[in-house]
Amino acid sequence: MKRKREGAAGSDDSADDASGSDGSGYLAGSQLVELGAFKRGNIVQLSMKNFLTFVDSTLHPGPDLNLVIGPNGSGKSSVVGAVLIGLNGSLKLLGRSNKLESFIRHGKNKASVEVSIHDAEHRRGVRTVKRIFDRAPSSQWFIDGKKASAGDVDKLRVAYNIQLENLCMFLPQDRVSEFAQQTPHGLLINTITSIGGSDMATTLEDLKDQYRLLEEHERKGKSDAETLESLRRKNKDLESDVQLFHERQAILEKIKTYEQYKPWLKYSLARDRAVETKAELDAAKGELKEHDEELKQAMAPTKQLETVVKDHEAKFMLLEQTVKKNSSELRVLARKIEGAETDYHDAEGDIKLENKKAETRANKKAQAEDNLRNLVEEKSVVEPVESLNDQIHELIGQRQTITDRIREISQQKHDLQNQITEADRRQKRLRSVLESQANAKQKLLQKLTEFRRDGNNAPIKSYEFVQANRDRFRGSVFGPVATELKVGNEFHAKVLETSVPPWAMAALVVETQEDRDLLLRELKERQGLRVDILSIPKRSDISFNNPKPIDELRGFGLDSYADTVFEAPVSVKRAILAQFPLHSMLLGNQQAAMKLDEISEQGVKLFFTPESSYSVKRSKYGNRNRSTLINPLKPARFFAESQEDRGEIDRLRKDIDEAVHQREAAVAKMKELSAESAMCASEGGSVGESIEGLKRKRRAVQKLDDSIKACKDSIAQYEDEERNYNSRTVESQSRKLNEMRSSFKDEIQKFLTKHEEQLSKLKEFDSRLALYNTALQEKKIKTRGLRSLEASVDQLRNVMQDLSTAYRDSVKEMRACKTRAEREANIDAEARQTFATLPQDLEELQDLIENETARAEAFFANDMVIRDYEKRRTQIAELERRIGNDQAVSERKKVDLDQRKDEFIVKVKSFVDDISVKFAELYKLIDCSGMVMLKDEGGVRDLEVDIRVSYRDKDDLTSLKASVQSGGEQMMATMIYIFALQRLTPNAAFRIVDEMNQGVDQRNERALMGMMIDHATTGESQQTFIITPKLLEGLPLGPKVIPHVLLNGDVQGEDVYWNPNGFVPTPVR
Repeated sequence: MKRKREGAAGSDDSADDASGSDGSGYLAGSQLVELGAFKRGNIVQLSMKNFLTFVDSTLHPGPDLNLVIGPNGSGKSSVVGAVLIGLNGSLKLLGRSNKLESFIRHGKNKASVEVSIHDAEHRRGVRTVKRIFDRAPSSQWFIDGKKASAGDVDKLRVAYNIQLENLCMFLPQDRVSEFAQQTPHGLLINTITSIGGSDMATTLEDLKDQYRLLEEHERKGKSDAETLESLRRKNKDLESDVQLFHERQAILEKIKTYEQYKPWLKYSLARDRAVETKAELDAAKGELKEHDEELKQAMAPTKQLETVVKDHEAKFMLLEQTVKKNSSELRVLARKIEGAETDYHDAEGDIKLENKKAETRANKKAQAEDNLRNLVEEKSVVEPVESLNDQIHELIGQRQTITDRIREISQQKHDLQNQITEADRRQKRLRSVLESQANAKQKLLQKLTEFRRDGNNAPIKSYEFVQANRDRFRGSVFGPVATELKVGNEFHAKVLETSVPPWAMAALVVETQEDRDLLLRELKERQGLRVDILSIPKRSDISFNNPKPIDELRGFGLDSYADTVFEAPVSVKRAILAQFPLHSMLLGNQQAAMKLDEISEQGVKLFFTPESSYSVKRSKYGNRNRSTLINPLKPARFFAESQEDRGEIDRLRKDIDEAVHQREAAVAKMKELSAESAMCASEGGSVGESIEGLKRKRRAVQKLDDSIKACKDSIAQYEDEERNYNSRTVESQSRKLNEMRSSFKDEIQKFLTKHEEQLSKLKEFDSRLALYNTALQEKKIKTRGLRSLEASVDQLRNVMQDLSTAYRDSVKEMRACKTRAEREANIDAEARQTFATLPQDLEELQDLIENETARAEAFFANDMVIRDYEKRRTQIAELERRIGNDQAVSERKKVDLDQRKDEFIVKVKSFVDDISVKFAELYKLIDCSGMVMLKDEGGVRDLEVDIRVSYRDKDDLTSLKASVQSGGEQMMATMIYIFALQRLTPNAAFRIVDEMNQGVDQRNERALMGMMIDHATTGESQQTFIITPKLLEGLPLGPKVIPHVLLNGDVQGEDVYWNPNGFVPTPVR
């Protein structure tokens, strides 16, 4: 390393300084190395001005192994920081201060770092990145002398495959121990990033994300399936009620149909009456027509006689005057004869009419008597109405009892349904509260899962396993640890998360070895989960007392020990303190930050203030120097939110179980009542049918009684008519008729005798007069015969008039019934067909309506339950459709992901196998054993790189862990793994390891350095920076190994002993 003159800000002079004077090579230490020896992305020059302890210095690395050597405090680690800051890496990666201004030399206001990177394809063969920053803090960036932005630098870093975030490529001093503490999955990510760049890591993360989405999709599908099953169970519980509801609806529809049919039945009956009246009217019209024809036929001869009489009258007009005198007397006689004749014929017609009526009455009476005998005989074999009425009343009482019981059951079911609804509401309310209480724990478990980034949800699955299998444990099992802790405030949460690493937060705590074995067997071996288990110290003499009483430290601003920042079960607290000495860590205030030296003198190694942590370190190579590392406290990740009250959760779960039990009991009782209600409804239906049958019998008997009464009334009427008819009166009329006939003959004889006397005088007139009298007599006889026929016709006309009036009234009634029926129930052809099957009697129809109404009242139906049932039916159909579609999508997606996963794992396994071969070879050189395995038991999210080592022949290979191997053993495994990785990363820009020999004994350090030197001479090595405070003597350094000795700050060259046979140092002047 050398000093150089500082050029203008952003100038490109450094590129010239990096190469030789003729441009044929680069300076490497004090040597000139050919350009072809460097690879793309290698650092060829690093310049620092006012950077930490450096005033103005430049480092010229070689293309292979660079050993940066110097005592403590000489600025070795500052070189690492300069590379990171110059290439815009995150300050968090250094494990030191996160403030950029803290890297500016004391007393200066700004600093600069310039990194020169080899690129043979660039016009000048080198790219320069310069960063100037001040205490504001603000930064200025220059690339190849031109002003640029931080984003431009990030793109350049990616272009040259410079991986500052990868512990396999960039390992600062304060992060060396983190390599062994990496999770196997984290080691995998860093390994594949080193080999394949960010693309492979992106591919892995994409696969994990896709599998996570697939799992979420499947979980959602499972949740949908559970919801579907729950909906089906709920609907199945209600099927009997729904069936009763539909039966009731069907009955109500029947009743509605019957009610619609009633006005139409009234219309039909009115129409039948109109038709009957019309038939009677038509019959009367026919009979009247017959009588009119008969009257016309009877009047035809009379009209002929009238013509003859008129002819005679015309001829005797001349004789009238002649016989007028004598005619007067004859006229008197003639009138007497005519009156007697008329009376005679009238009496004779009356006798004939009465005889005919008597004959008709006798026939009707005989027929009525026959009908009466038949009806009486028929009634004698049927059950009396009184008996039927008694049976009907008894059955109606039974039906009323059944109806009352059904109503009572309905009320009980209604009350039970209210209880079920209330229980459901209570469950929903309690589960909502429980879910809100459990959300904090779920969020905490989710945070633990996301932080581990192993993809197998180990914290969640281990928690679920512990909760579900508590009966299998011998002792108490706790965890994950984070779920058992209660933290008071944000400061305490920061201290706890800083002191206890995330893997411990996700660990389980056991009290017995048997429970530990059970968890390992079930979770790790069978489920393939990566779980950590903490055991409680068995030795009773182990105590976790504070090193000093807190009262002695309060004067320095220290208030309490860190073991007071949380509450936990005793077993959990002992397990945590056994691993992490919180009982020796202190909490203080701002006063403590001002008394660092005094606190350090008290032997305090670590304490916290609300803003920062203060770690006091002593040199590993002497106790004369102490340094205090100050880091800001990171925000709390796991305990940012308060934890739930476990007692409250237990109470809520108990209340939920009680609500579930109440609901199940109510549902069971509801089923019993539904069965009883159905049985009662069936019995009520049977009783209703029996009542209907008895009523039909009663109507038949009543109809017989009515018919018998009608027959008896007809017979009595006929008998009254017979009694009113007196046969002696007929005989008397006959005798009188004979007498009238005899008297009439006598009068005629007198009349003729007297006329003969007159005719003798009028011979010419006699013959004419005889003919006239004969014709006139015939006319009178015919006229008297027509009178009774005309009376019958008049009577028929009156009957027809009455029938016409009745017909008009019946038609009017029929039309009114039809209008009312159409208004109340407008029906179609199908309904008419249905009506044709219904009773044609109003009383029978009303009985049917009452019976169906009673049946409908027997069925209980809660409309809210039915609505819920139908709503769930819709939800069930939608869920069935969605689940089917989701399963098809999941299956297709899983096939695609499995294919991509298999291809990726094959590729990664090939890399790991190559690393393992080289890793084993290198371990064999130090007489130890080692191997590297790829674990892919659980898919891409569980992919792990497992480094296994053994440093003693009798020991089996053991996974590399900070809690198992010593610091030196961890360092050996770290370095050998990095060397084994080099052959697969030819495109890596460079590697940096700060203090690779931490905790390594001299033998292994020499072996390790020998490996590095041998590897550097193979020609396959990559640019590597090894930062070390010392270098063993006698190492075979060759031209590929470039040492850089730092004599900076308080360390001067004359204070250092040099072996001139080792190498020629280039001290800073």
